[in-house]
Order: sequence, then C-alpha cells, then structure tokens
Amino acid sequence: MPRPTLPDLLAALPNFLLAGTAILTWYDPTVLGVGKVSYFVALMVLEFIVLHSAAFMGTVAYGKEPKVGRVAGILGLALFYTLFAGGVALAFHRMWPLWAFWTLVLNRLAGVLLGQRGDDGAAAVVRAGWAAGMVFYLVATFLTLLLPLPRLGITPDVVAAQRFTASGLWVAQPWRVLAMAAVYYMLQGVSTLKAHGWAQRKSTNTPLSTTVERG
Repeated sequence: MPRPTLPDLLAALPNFLLAGTAILTWYDPTVLGVGKVSYFVALMVLEFIVLHSAAFMGTVAYGKEPKVGRVAGILGLALFYTLFAGGVALAFHRMWPLWAFWTLVLNRLAGVLLGQRGDDGAAAVVRAGWAAGMVFYLVATFLTLLLPLPRLGITPDVVAAQRFTASGLWVAQPWRVLAMAAVYYMLQGVSTLKAHGWAQRKSTNTPLSTTVERG
C-alpha cells in the first residue's frame, strides 16, 4: 500500500483538526468557547451545500467548453447556491458561511482561469472527493441521528447560550451535530490520506464521471 504523500497529508490535516475540535467541544465547550457549538451546527449545514454544489461546479470546471463558458457556468451556479449559503449566514447571524462558500468558488475559478481543462486525472480526484464526501455525510448523519449519544459537556445552559432561533433535533440536541462532525471529518481525513482511491474506483459511473467522459 503506497504511503501518503506530503500533499495528501497537508490536505487531510484540516479534517483531523476539525474532528478534534468537534470532540473537544463536545466534551468541554468552555475550552474553546461555547460559541463553537453553534459554529459546528452552521458548518455542517454549509457542508451539505458545498457537497451539493461541488458535483455541478466540478462538471463545469473540468468540461470541454471554452474558458469563458466555464467561468460563466461556475458563476451562475455560485450565485444560485449563494442563496442557500446566505440563508445559513442569516439564520446563524454570522457572515463567515458566505465568505467560506465564495472562497471555494474562487478556488474553482482559479483552476479554470489558469488553464485547467479536460484533465482526466484531476477530474477523477474531484469525482472521488465528491463521492467520498456524500457517502461520509450520509453515514455520519444517520449514525448520529439513530444512536443514543451522551450530551457530555453540552448542558442545558450551553444549549440556551447558543440562542438558536430555529427548531429541530440538531438545535434541541446539538451534541449530535458535534458527534456527526467528528465522524465526518475523521472519515474525510483518512480517505484524503489515500487520495480517495476507493472512491475513484466506485465513482466511475456517477453523473459527474459520465459528463466528463462524454465531454
């Protein structure tokens, strides 16, 4: 089995840091500040939006169309998904979800503007990352919704301090979101160390894969 490369290690590191932060916040939210609880709730909602948009943006970014068409396509998708990212920002009274989403958009645009086009190897990595993310998100969601989980340091006072304005299980029991984030980002980190090799083999028949190959 090949060892992880330095780029793989650097790419995986943020995932492990987020997983560790989620676990620490779950155990004792006062260490990093009780605000980290609502931060992770917003983060996991934003993560779903990013995963959903990644498939479409990846299709456009690695398509065979001229550069102008691909840039226009990404911007059009970005404006559409900005409605959802902006909704998260408004719901949690934080602007960072909007800036984080557009940072990812600019990253996509940079690849296109720098001449990235029809690279099957790079497209395979994008497909694999998207497929892995969707699988891990669903696994983490169902595990943490169905299993009985201790609240640990997330006391009623900590929940009240979040000042959530919405309702639902994640708002009533935010420790489930912290557990989900820990599972999700840990799986992402481990998979990233292996460059999502398993997902590259499994994703050859996904819509994104088909679109790239037909392009």
